[in-house]
Amino acid sequence: MSQNAGSVLFLITQLLLPLGVGFSLCKSKDIPFDSWMASGIGLVCLGVALFVFTGLFNLPTHVRWQGMVADRSLGLVVGPITIAIGVVIAFLAHRFEGLDD
Repeated sequence: MSQNAGSVLFLITQLLLPLGVGFSLCKSKDIPFDSWMASGIGLVCLGVALFVFTGLFNLPTHVRWQGMVADRSLGLVVGPITIAIGVVIAFLAHRFEGLDD
């Protein structure tokens, strides 16, 4: 896969798709976009995308100083950690911001 094709694939699967899903989820639940809850939801969406596309499907991701590389272990380790951090942020935001569903 060429460098440009890897960059386009990364842009779609790791940024546009998860942020679009997070945006639509926040919009459907009437969660303000400038809240910590929305940040937690966005982080969970990005973690799921990293886990699924990089960890399970082994698609390329951007690594600093190396460019586009396919690193399955990166997705399998960092993805669940990112999901857990996003869930904690969303839980704490739900508790302290007072956003009742």
